[in-house]
Amino acid sequence: MEQIYGLVNRQLSRGRKLVLARIIRRTGSTPRDVGSMCIITEDNKILGTVGGGKLEYMVHKKAAEMMLDGQSFIYRFSLSNDDLAKNGMICGGDADLFLELLSPENSRTIQTFKTIEEQLYAHKPVTLVTCIRDGLDPLAKNLRMILLDDGNRVGSLDEFSANLIDVSSQKPYQLT
Repeated sequence: MEQIYGLVNRQLSRGRKLVLARIIRRTGSTPRDVGSMCIITEDNKILGTVGGGKLEYMVHKKAAEMMLDGQSFIYRFSLSNDDLAKNGMICGGDADLFLELLSPENSRTIQTFKTIEEQLYAHKPVTLVTCIRDGLDPLAKNLRMILLDDGNRVGSLDEFSANLIDVSSQKPYQLT
C-alpha cells in the first residue's frame, strides 16, 4: 500500500479535504498500536487502518460528521467487556485517536505534507510534530512543524517552542 503521507499529499493537491485519524494512546489490548493511521476522504473512502471492526466504523462515522463541522476531535474509544460480547471483538483495551480535518484551502498544510512526502521519497528521516487538541480549525496556520535530519525546521506551532527540541543528528529527537 502507498505510504499514508503520500495519500494525504495527493488528496490535498487535488483540492480534496480529508480526515487523518491517528492512534495517539492505547492501554490494554487494542487491534493496532500507537501511530497507526488511516485517512477518510471527502467521498467517504477509508485508506489505511486504525484497527478495523467497531473502532474503525466509529472513526469513519465521526469523520463524515467532521467534514461538515470542520473541527478536530480526540476520540476516546473503550473496547469494554460489553462491547466485546455484543460485537465479537477480541481486544479489550482503550484507545485515543486524534481525528484531524485537513483542508486544501490551507496552503501551509499542503506544503507540510508535500515536504514530508518529498523527504520520505528521498529516504531521508523526517519528524512531524502536531498540535493535538479538540476543536482545532483546519485553516489555522501554525498547527504542525517538521523536523528535518539536517536540523532545519519547516512550519511552526503557536503553543510550542521549537527551541525545546534537540535536533542533533547524533541522537533521536528529544524534548530538552
